[in-house]
Amino acid sequence: MNVLFIYPVPEARYQILRYQQGIGSIAAVLKQAGHRVELLIVSALDIATIDETVKRFQPGLIAMSLTSGFFPMGSAIARHVAAAHRLPVILGGIHPTLCPEESVSAEGVTCICIGEGEYPLLELCEALEKDRDPTGIANLWFKRGDQVIRNPIRPLIQDLDSLPFPDRSIFPFAEMLKVFPPEAEFMGSRGCPFPCTYCANPALQELYRGKGSYVRYRSVNNLLAEVDHVIK
Repeated sequence: MNVLFIYPVPEARYQILRYQQGIGSIAAVLKQAGHRVELLIVSALDIATIDETVKRFQPGLIAMSLTSGFFPMGSAIARHVAAAHRLPVILGGIHPTLCPEESVSAEGVTCICIGEGEYPLLELCEALEKDRDPTGIANLWFKRGDQVIRNPIRPLIQDLDSLPFPDRSIFPFAEMLKVFPPEAEFMGSRGCPFPCTYCANPALQELYRGKGSYVRYRSVNNLLAEVDHVIK
């Protein structure tokens, strides 16, 4: 299956484009299973570019990772894609995770992913590709007419070394390295142990209570192997 990620970001004059670990990790898992992935980065509601990309790439699924600030743009994109191209649209990221009712009710949205998305997205792609009912997949909420199917949260991925290295090829990674200072970002762990009141982390801790260790680390060898791979 072809999966098109649409990633809304601030305009370049406001913020340097940064690598997005979540999209990269999900893309790597999907590619490892034989699916094709493409990324469209947008900083405005560019309908013409979205339409051209959809017609050229022929995706079977549109996926968007959204912060709260970009939820209005993501909603508008979902509404257009569903109406113009009749494609399923899934929203993921921090906003759908912490504001699921608002996210799943947006017009044009087929389903949302709450929390970690690697294996829920993989199971969704496999179900759609084989024309199976996907509505029982854990971490996903589905909209069916006026009804919302709210599936439970699955346990957190405990062995981070079991994941493939996040895919960087779908990003304009060579161009991203040219900004000053040139740097490549790596994620060595998932989950933060601190309950700072100004952060979303306490809500995420509560969401995953009883779902395994919240703070998890990659092994040193696994992380250094990714660093070496990116340098090469």
